[in-house]
Amino acid sequence: MVLKIVHRGESGRKSSEVSRADAEAEAIRNHLQEILNSSVFSGSRRSQEMLRYVVEQASQGNGDLLKERLIGIAVFHRPSDYDTASDSTVRVAANEVRKRLAQYYMSDGKDTGIRIELPSGGYTPRFEFLAELPKPEVTEAAVGPTLAEPPARHRISIATLLLAVVAVAALSFSVVLWVKNHDLARAAGLDKGTIVSGVLPWSAFLNSPLPTQIVMADVSVGTIQELTDQPITLQDYIARNFIPHPESLGKETLALATTLTHRMYTSSADASTVATLLKLDPRLAQKMSVRHSRTVLLDELNATNAIFVGTGYSNLWTQTVDPQLNFHIAYDREHHHHYYVNRHPKAGEPAIFEPAGPTGTTGIAYALVAFIPNSRHDGHDLLLAGTNTEATKEATEFITHPDRSSAALRNIGIDPHGHARSFELMLQVHSIGGTSSSSDLVAWRTSN
Repeated sequence: MVLKIVHRGESGRKSSEVSRADAEAEAIRNHLQEILNSSVFSGSRRSQEMLRYVVEQASQGNGDLLKERLIGIAVFHRPSDYDTASDSTVRVAANEVRKRLAQYYMSDGKDTGIRIELPSGGYTPRFEFLAELPKPEVTEAAVGPTLAEPPARHRISIATLLLAVVAVAALSFSVVLWVKNHDLARAAGLDKGTIVSGVLPWSAFLNSPLPTQIVMADVSVGTIQELTDQPITLQDYIARNFIPHPESLGKETLALATTLTHRMYTSSADASTVATLLKLDPRLAQKMSVRHSRTVLLDELNATNAIFVGTGYSNLWTQTVDPQLNFHIAYDREHHHHYYVNRHPKAGEPAIFEPAGPTGTTGIAYALVAFIPNSRHDGHDLLLAGTNTEATKEATEFITHPDRSSAALRNIGIDPHGHARSFELMLQVHSIGGTSSSSDLVAWRTSN
């Protein structure tokens, strides 16, 4: 157990008091934001990120992530095998956080009823409640559905609720959001990987002086957008504004969506993609770090190479590269699946690449493999994005098998062993019962 909470003047508290636990968790989240916005912390991004990470992970029960190495990887972007003995970044940052917390509680936070501490000798925060929290109100949502009929725009059908429950259940079987770079790299068996160092796009990443971030999808936020029918922008995402218009939602929908805002998950297919990428070449793996979409910082992303896994609702960081692309992904709200728009169709090409349906559908899907310059044009970005999970996985299979990808690049006039050139490859994927069986290259674009 990671979450350490101390209540003064209270004993015999039962662990089954779920509503009280929820109130405490909400109070901790609100207090954390107050600390981060305070004058004491606002001038140090490093301290902000360090404190946010340890508090969020502790609040979510992710105690195994509160280790020096994993903090160094997740917060300070150290490589998976960095030497913690010689690199004291995490220890120094933790000491700085402790000093700033002490300063905060002597100034801006002197009258608060909560204390967050980071005890010496570890990275597990301690939460202390100095005052009794208000008793949570009992609402219709807490005891059951209301008998009154909600307004039509707020009405949520039984089928929708069931779908939402299934979505949440699916999330519970997804990979835990924070991927452990060190463990994942070790499990991938780097010494057994296929050597692809001389083939595009991997040769460009290997020869680049910049590190490479693998940015995984945020399935929770993708589900929130589908559930609420409220697309969010990258600016909303960075600001953690995951539900832009809560006032337009019914109680049940809002409660479920709010719950999902506190869950960071990625899909098992994305985790499989990461494992595949890490075992391509040991030297390449040493230059890669894995980030959940919600932990990415824009200024750091602009200063690295990046591999985006997934797109559309689930990986909003792809909005940074979309303006460069001919093939733009969009979402069909009526049929609940993504599709691709061909912004400038060539002769014989369709204007829309319409799949048979969402994940699990037997039939046609589409996947984009795009290799383009990064925002500063001193590195490269790679996008692996399908209209469903099967298509994204097929994009990974395609680009990580040198024989397939090299043949395709040669056919469109690019030397796979030559200098880096931008390309977009649109794959038509054939899926059966949730598994991709084959794919064909149906459209492409290249740089001059």
